[in-house]
Amino acid sequence: MALKVMMLGGRSCGKTSALAGMFDQIINGPIRQVFTIADTTSYGMEIQDTLTGKLLELQNYVENPPTAMLLVESCSVRRACTYSLKLQIPGTSKAMNIEFLDCPGEFFKFDVHNAEINQFVSESDVYVIAVDTPYLMECSESIVNGVNCISDIHNFLVHIDCHDLKTEKFVIFVPIKCEKWMNEGKIGDVVDKIKSSYNGLITQLKAYQYMNIAIIPIETAGNMEFIEMTDAYTMYNSAGNNQNPQKCAKVSDKIVRLSNGRLRIIKDGDVVKKDDFMVVGTIRKPMAWFAVRRNPLRTNPYCGLYAPYNCEQLFLHILNFWFNKAMKMIPGIFGVIGWHQIFGTITQRDMDNCFVELHKMNSVKNGVDGIEYL
Repeated sequence: MALKVMMLGGRSCGKTSALAGMFDQIINGPIRQVFTIADTTSYGMEIQDTLTGKLLELQNYVENPPTAMLLVESCSVRRACTYSLKLQIPGTSKAMNIEFLDCPGEFFKFDVHNAEINQFVSESDVYVIAVDTPYLMECSESIVNGVNCISDIHNFLVHIDCHDLKTEKFVIFVPIKCEKWMNEGKIGDVVDKIKSSYNGLITQLKAYQYMNIAIIPIETAGNMEFIEMTDAYTMYNSAGNNQNPQKCAKVSDKIVRLSNGRLRIIKDGDVVKKDDFMVVGTIRKPMAWFAVRRNPLRTNPYCGLYAPYNCEQLFLHILNFWFNKAMKMIPGIFGVIGWHQIFGTITQRDMDNCFVELHKMNSVKNGVDGIEYL
């Protein structure tokens, strides 16, 4: 048995990137003295489908940007993927299992669920709502709702055992790609926008007695800042029978910026038209462009410019919730199931000692960097 966490959010919003940042900060950050994790999904999966693979992809984006400005493209998840992590206490054999279910943006259509996914949904105690911050802060409400699936997530969450909710659940809003707003000291604006855009869902969740709700903003990569939104276009070369279409933005009637940031003159035979693949429902989604900071505010001693920030807070607050829930319920359901079935070989005393150490290190944040309980 494992602690199960469900990741929710729009297509290509960055859920897996957030998990990769979390994974990096745990294995490379200061809390590795207290906890570390192993990505056990590496076995039997292609490397690009693991958190390790995603981490390498992100590092490459930040460390080797082709130009000053680029479109961050990533293959969106087309199926639900479960990442299995083993939480370990360094220097011991004591460990517990944690599973993160990464759901595609189309997941919220109830007719695509299968029995296995439905079981995971019902067994999950934590639901993480990844919010694409550039779209949240820069676009109209209709685009914000479409890109971040706000209405769909609302309808989905309020139907999960909420009519007879007798055990604690934890819903975490995680604004991702927050580098720009963190660096400008405006993370409070992001938190306020979360509260207003998700007001209906937050109000309904607050009505449940055993619901915990938090906001935890993160910098997904650390030094890759959002720059601007542009209309989405695709360039085709008619002489090549529309082969190799390239996403782009129009700089002028004669020049486009390709997804790698390079400028290109529109030549005879080129066709540039609105991108039909950037449509979410009835909303045409603009493109978000980013730039890598050449004078970074933070650096990662292991990965240089790739320096995610606050990502480990997602993990720490989930674990803190789970431990506190267990302590409240003993000798209730945890007594019946057995502590070892939930926490593996990590004992109650082990976990308590770990949190004592984390608090001595001031590792678990609350009330700073936009982290807030509602």
